[in-house]
Amino acid sequence: MKFGFDAKKLSADYNYDRSFYKIWLEDSKPFNEEYIDYDEKGTELGFYLSNKFRIKSSIIAEAGLR
Repeated sequence: MKFGFDAKKLSADYNYDRSFYKIWLEDSKPFNEEYIDYDEKGTELGFYLSNKFRIKSSIIAEAGLR
């Protein structure tokens, strides 16, 4: 039987300048003119469990849970 875990630290940075969109969408419908400036961070955790089963001498099956 095998088991383990994964841990990741995640980070994303978005920074869009609305002036480009304002020129591009000048004749379009009104839109939300807030700046898009996000700095998202987080953590991702994962666990797994697996096992191998011998069905016949030449056939092995493996099942797991993540």
